[in-house]
Amino acid sequence: MRFELKLDDIKGYLDYEQNLDRLTEIRMKKLLHQSHNDKNVASVHRGIRSEYIKHVKYIYTRGIRKFSDNFDLYMRYVRYLQSKDASNLLDGALGQAL
Repeated sequence: MRFELKLDDIKGYLDYEQNLDRLTEIRMKKLLHQSHNDKNVASVHRGIRSEYIKHVKYIYTRGIRKFSDNFDLYMRYVRYLQSKDASNLLDGALGQAL
């Protein structure tokens, strides 16, 4: 028996992942500050940040595909991409929303 995906499940999962992203961002900034802007730490920070964005994008894409009539989910996705300065992904999301 397959699990029926509901909109509240997607939103809860997104909330969880975005909170985890915020905590990781805080920890990485602290580590970067403690390491006196070490280039290796900065590189790891960028890599982790980009992987989180990809992961959250996948969750949003999955939710939008399943609940394509939910405008609130689209707008939440757009706000997330704006907060992450992901302009290339934002262009694609806006095109998809139209």
